Amino acid sequence: MALREEGPQPVPRPRGQADQRSGSTRVSSRRERDERARRTERIAIVGVTAVLSLAAVVVLAGLYLTQYRPPRAHVLSAGETDYQAAEVARRTVYESRFGDLQGGIGEAVPETLRVLEEQSILLERAPAVVGAVTDEDVEQWLRVHLGFAPPEEPEADAAADGEADEAADGEADENAEDVPVPEEDPEAEAARFAEALADWLRHVDLPKDEYDLVIAAGILSDRIEDRFREEIGETADQLRLSRIRLADRGGAEDVHALLLGGADFAELAGERSAEAEYASQGGDLGWLPLASLSDIARAAIEDLDPGSISGVVETAPFFDVYFVAEREEARPLDAAQIEALVTRRWDEWMRAQRAIVAVERDLSDGEERWILERVVGSLSGGGGS
Repeated sequence: MALREEGPQPVPRPRGQADQRSGSTRVSSRRERDERARRTERIAIVGVTAVLSLAAVVVLAGLYLTQYRPPRAHVLSAGETDYQAAEVARRTVYESRFGDLQGGIGEAVPETLRVLEEQSILLERAPAVVGAVTDEDVEQWLRVHLGFAPPEEPEADAAADGEADEAADGEADENAEDVPVPEEDPEAEAARFAEALADWLRHVDLPKDEYDLVIAAGILSDRIEDRFREEIGETADQLRLSRIRLADRGGAEDVHALLLGGADFAELAGERSAEAEYASQGGDLGWLPLASLSDIARAAIEDLDPGSISGVVETAPFFDVYFVAEREEARPLDAAQIEALVTRRWDEWMRAQRAIVAVERDLSDGEERWILERVVGSLSGGGGS
């Protein structure tokens, strides 16, 4: 018979107490599972939110890059100057409003690039010919333009005006005493000028540094044209010319043969010339400076005496025959002739400079569309430049 070991025995627990502990464990497990599920749900929500936020950032960044910033920045290099798409957009708006663009809105960007190319060439090449433009020159131009200084007059006009002013002053002295004109305080005048300039810059919608370059290029252009006017003078070798213009060489050679055979130039011009505006006048072009003719026409005509007929002159896409009616080596030039000669000299000078200054356009179709969108938006009052 086995003896039971003496000592303290575990106290037996009631059956209900054991079931209660087991139930408590199950409740705790469910709570932990629920907490883990809620934690997992929160993590999922945070993850989805982060992904959506990142997607929104990507979309907004793409919208900004494609709609509000140009696809690429650089679109033009002219000499030492690089132009970005945003700058070209601003300048296209300016040229559309204040410039002299030749084409419609579809040609606005290429035309503006041409203007910027000429501006860069002027700023780089013209100072060696007519002197540099200083900050004082730019400010003086602005003062004149904004009404803070009188415009400069040509010397001849200034002398005539001076004589007239002296005469007027003499008459005034006889009839009245001099009335002193109060001078404006320099600080007040400077403040008014600064305010007017700020208003004008808002009007033209260009930064001050960009607008200063526009002014400087304009001053240089005016100086070069003034030099050309001085060199052209008031008289020139001129010819009174008539012309028969045809679209094909064969027809021109037939006309030339008829003229050499004694045919009347005016009658042939009326019958065959393709220039309706001159054909009715017997092909008479009037008096023309020899220097205003194209190089090809000038070479064919300059050694001819009055009464002579030129050979067939090809000035693509036409073929011309000229008749020299009269010639004067020092005939006075009218204002229109002088300006035409100045324009011709200007074009020749600019072509020569373009051959020296490196110009590279790097404008894609996407960049041009982006610029045009900014231009149209600004011109229609929606901003965007």
